[in-house]
Amino acid sequence: MIVIKKVVPMPAFQLGTHSPLAQQLADKGLLLSLPDGFWRVKTRETEGEGELAQTGDYIKLDSTGMKKKKKKDW
Repeated sequence: MIVIKKVVPMPAFQLGTHSPLAQQLADKGLLLSLPDGFWRVKTRETEGEGELAQTGDYIKLDSTGMKKKKKKDW
């Protein structure tokens, strides 16, 4: 059986930039700015405090609207 996957564009933003999407996530408590350029990102893979990210890392949203952290070099 051959499985063909479609490439689907996903919205993404870089932490530390002024993004309306980042502001919406912060307003919902899903993105929290910490001292020294760090962030807490709550994703479906993490529970409790969320995942630690740095300014410059990317956050992308999949087709269900859930967040996934990617490193700067993504």
